Amino acid sequence: MNILLITNLYPSYKNQSVKEVSYALHDFSTEWKKNNNLIVIRLVNPAYKTIFSRKSLFPKLPYLFILDGINIYNIKLFRFPKINVLFGINIIKKLLKKLNFNPDVILSHMNDSYTTANKLSNFYKCKLVLGIHNSDLNVIKKRKYSKILSNCSHIACRSFPIKKRMINYFPEYEKKMIIANSGINLSDIEKHEYFTQKIENWKTKTKIIFITVAILYKLKNIDITLDVLSEFKNFDWEYYIIGDGEKKEFLVSKTDELKLNNKVHFLGEKTRDEVLSHLKNTDIFIMVSAPETFGLAYLEAMAKGNIVVGCKDWGIDGIITDKKNGFLAEARNKEQLKDIIQTIFSSSFEEKKRLLCETEQTILSNTREIAAENYLKAIS
Repeated sequence: MNILLITNLYPSYKNQSVKEVSYALHDFSTEWKKNNNLIVIRLVNPAYKTIFSRKSLFPKLPYLFILDGINIYNIKLFRFPKINVLFGINIIKKLLKKLNFNPDVILSHMNDSYTTANKLSNFYKCKLVLGIHNSDLNVIKKRKYSKILSNCSHIACRSFPIKKRMINYFPEYEKKMIIANSGINLSDIEKHEYFTQKIENWKTKTKIIFITVAILYKLKNIDITLDVLSEFKNFDWEYYIIGDGEKKEFLVSKTDELKLNNKVHFLGEKTRDEVLSHLKNTDIFIMVSAPETFGLAYLEAMAKGNIVVGCKDWGIDGIITDKKNGFLAEARNKEQLKDIIQTIFSSSFEEKKRLLCETEQTILSNTREIAAENYLKAIS
C-alpha cells in the first residue's frame, strides 16, 4: 500500500524537542514503513502576506529530512490573507510525480492539513482518512470542513473520548469512525517475572511512591494532585514530578505553601530512557490531565508496573477502566481524586495484585505494533 501522511504534527529536523512536536505519528509510521511505501508531507503553516514578502516568514527547515528511514518533506504552503485559498499543492503533486508515488490512501492528521489532503485525494482518486486530535475538536464543526467530512472514507479518532465527542457532533458519520490509539514499544514492556516481583513487593511495602511525567502545563492539573496529597500527610508517601514547563515555578511555590517539601521532589526534564528508569522504581502514576488527546506516558508507566490514575472522559479513558485496571477521576474533582488515593492506601494486597495483573494484560494489548496494524486494518 502507498501511504501518504500529511500533517504538521511531525518532527521536522533532527532531535526536535518533544516540547515542540509529538512523535506519536512517527511511531505509527515506523511500523507502517515495514510493509508499505510511506511518504510524510509535513506542512509548514501558511503565513499571511508571505506571498507578497521579499523575506520569507517561514522558519528555515530542511526540504527533506530522513528520520528512521522515513522521508519527511517540509512543504511550504501560501495563502492570501482572509481567504481560504491555498497555493503550493502543485509542489506536492510534482514531488509525488518525481518519486513515481501514487497514494492509495492519504492520512491527514490535524485540521491544518485537511483541505490540502482532500484536494489531493480527489486528484489521485484515493481514500482520505482524517485523523482527529483533541485540538481538532475545537474547529471541526466549522462549515468549511463539512464537505471534507462527507468525502473522507474514515475518521480516525485518536482516543475513545475523542470518538465519543465526534459521535455527539456528527452522529451521521459514526460508521466512518475508528479508534487510532497510540501504542508502546514491545521492548519497553517489562517481562512477566518483573510484574510478578512488583506485585510481591506490595506485600511488605510501607511507603507508596507516586509519579507524574509531563510538560508542566496548567491542563496537567498537578496543582490539584498536590492539594489532594497534602490531605494525606500522615501517610508514608513520596511524589516525584518529572518535567519542566511554564507552571513549574507555581507548582514549586505551591509545594512550599502546603509544607510538602520533604515529600514532593521536582526532578526536572529527563531523557526518555531516564524516565523509563524512574518508572521502574515507582508505584502509582498519577496525572488527571484534561483536555488531552491520549498521553503515551500512561502506557510507559503501565509498562513498568505502575497503577495508573487518569482523567475520566479524556486521554487514557477507554484504555483504563475505572477500578478494573486503574482509576479515573473527573478533571479537577478533588473529592473523587481523594477517594482514589484513599482506596490506594487502604486496599488489600489482593486488590493491588488484581489491578497489576489487569495492568499487565492491558499494556500487552496496546503495543505500537498492534496499534499500527489495527489502524491500517480499520481503514482497509
